[in-house]
Amino acid sequence: MTDCTLIIRAEPQASTLARELDQLGVHCCATPLMVIEKGKDLHRLGERLTALTTTDKLIATSRYAIEWAQGELNNHQRQWPDCEYYAVGPATASDWQLPQVTPIHLPEQHSSEGLLALPSLQASAVAGRRILLLRGNGGRELLPETLVERGARLEILEAYRRVYPPLDGAVLVSQWQQLRVNSVIISSGELLQRLCELAPLNQHHWLFSLRVIVTSSRIARLARDAGFKELQIASDASAKALADVIGQSTKDQI
Repeated sequence: MTDCTLIIRAEPQASTLARELDQLGVHCCATPLMVIEKGKDLHRLGERLTALTTTDKLIATSRYAIEWAQGELNNHQRQWPDCEYYAVGPATASDWQLPQVTPIHLPEQHSSEGLLALPSLQASAVAGRRILLLRGNGGRELLPETLVERGARLEILEAYRRVYPPLDGAVLVSQWQQLRVNSVIISSGELLQRLCELAPLNQHHWLFSLRVIVTSSRIARLARDAGFKELQIASDASAKALADVIGQSTKDQI
């Protein structure tokens, strides 16, 4: 049996990535460890977008935020406003490819740190400006806290929620071992934590033997601190970039 790469992100992204990787010759299996649901603030999206002007800024921290926000706008036959748009990475930006959403500012480093390094998000450019941040529940506070410190009039809108359904970790690990899982793609600190919590302690040796493919140096550090030894960073979260890393015959250690 061929070795298998595990995908733990939420649906439908998990199945979509599995199909894309399969087409690129990567054998994988999808076991979503979380579910994405409607955010508690989504009903306020229309009025918040109406308040934005051409000099205001709209930031999306994930493609989930775009997908849920777009669905809300479609339900009410509304469009995105004329303002400045920011996406944390190309995957998020790809879900925002609409005539009225242009241009989209993208950081070189696909993270909160990358966004905060953009010249147009420095204190001189955001002080007194209205910024609407579309994101999920919880998560890192670096981006909103820094924008407020820089003088922005920030409003956070929870467009989606991460929900972790009850799962039997022992059963999952047994299934993964039967499938010969030898690597796992981890795209967030939350998913890393959930994976470690689910695996029984007597299976942590096996878990930490897996090769971990991450999408940022920050997640790589978190995975290393958790106990994983073999870590590789993909250039971005696309299937092509992930497949390139998975297919490497010489594995770089971090």
